[in-house]
Amino acid sequence: MLEHDLTVFDQLISAKIEKIISRGNVIVIKFDNKLDLIIGLEYGGELFSFQNAKNASSFHVKLVFADDIALTVRLTNMGVIQLLDEDSLDLSYVYNRDFDLTKLSPTDEDFT
Repeated sequence: MLEHDLTVFDQLISAKIEKIISRGNVIVIKFDNKLDLIIGLEYGGELFSFQNAKNASSFHVKLVFADDIALTVRLTNMGVIQLLDEDSLDLSYVYNRDFDLTKLSPTDEDFT
């Protein structure tokens, strides 16, 4: 699943990353404007970083940082690229599946 209206990603222009978390095969990038980019590579998705943003090709989403480093995401089969505000995370199936707070994460202290 990819956002149908790609202009939604314009909200990330000038936004700053506050935190990146992952669980299962889902990555959540939290921004300072209260938006969360949900990336679920699922079956065959690809995530790349480039030292020079101009070298990035074949992507569905490309994030370019102030130092010209780029992060690209490409879905080659099933996967998810969603941008949601933090109050709407429960609308994402993959977020609910992998970030279910009733289940222990391998990074939790109580996980043995």
